Amino acid sequence: MAKKRHEGEPLLDYAPDENNDIQYVLNVAPGLACNCHCPNPDCNEPLIAKHCPEHGKAPHFAHASGKSCKGAHMSLKHLMAQQIIASKKSVMAPGYLTIEPRRLEFVETSTEDKRWEGLRPDVVGETADGKIWAIEIFYTNKVNCIKAEKIRDLDITCLEIDITNQTRESMEEFLLNSSDPICRGWINNLNYDDIPNYNSIVEFRDDLINYPYFIWRGTEQRVERPVINPNHELWLLHHETGYLSPLCYWLTVLIDSSDGMVIKSQERIDSRSFNYYKKVLKHWEIG
Repeated sequence: MAKKRHEGEPLLDYAPDENNDIQYVLNVAPGLACNCHCPNPDCNEPLIAKHCPEHGKAPHFAHASGKSCKGAHMSLKHLMAQQIIASKKSVMAPGYLTIEPRRLEFVETSTEDKRWEGLRPDVVGETADGKIWAIEIFYTNKVNCIKAEKIRDLDITCLEIDITNQTRESMEEFLLNSSDPICRGWINNLNYDDIPNYNSIVEFRDDLINYPYFIWRGTEQRVERPVINPNHELWLLHHETGYLSPLCYWLTVLIDSSDGMVIKSQERIDSRSFNYYKKVLKHWEIG
């Protein structure tokens, strides 16, 4: 006996057709003639359009086999978001350090792009200046740490957007116009070349006094205690504030070199060590 729809799972009143265009249930032929399929890529089963369902239910799509499919509604919203960004060739990007939120306008877009081995971003866009922007869309689950590390290792600029609380009606406005930093952030960003490029620790230190952030491997870092030690190295005690990462602490040492400011070492430390270093370095604080 086929299982019923998962408890709490909304009725599926929209579904993709044979061209992957999303259709409303009453705008297609009833039954299997609708030529629609489950939006969950792990299922993809043919759907039947129920225009006059029993028991007073609203018109909806159901799996032809009557099977249970927990991810259908989630996958539908995910597909909607992909298609909006790809078709409109636009998305609102959040701020990044000194750069204000801005809308990215693409000349080309693709979905499920395969240009990187082992990695298929939900949407990839190219701006007029030739820069490539990957976009990951999530519904309840963010990109995991392993995938995020791969994105950084491949030097891909990648924006992640949380659509969990969006409806079909709010989706387009949210994707194209909202810059809410709670719902979107950078996994990695190497495309904003107008980020200040510091030639020395002194220049970098002076700017940190007014704006305590810096970039490491494309991820924004918030500095807690920038100090100059007696050997003229810059020590930074900071949280890792990349969009993906949980709260953690780092001790970073930067030095001046012929190539400008470079990271000499970086050590992840616990909160106890963080507080210890604060006390030890207190008399070297800048600002």
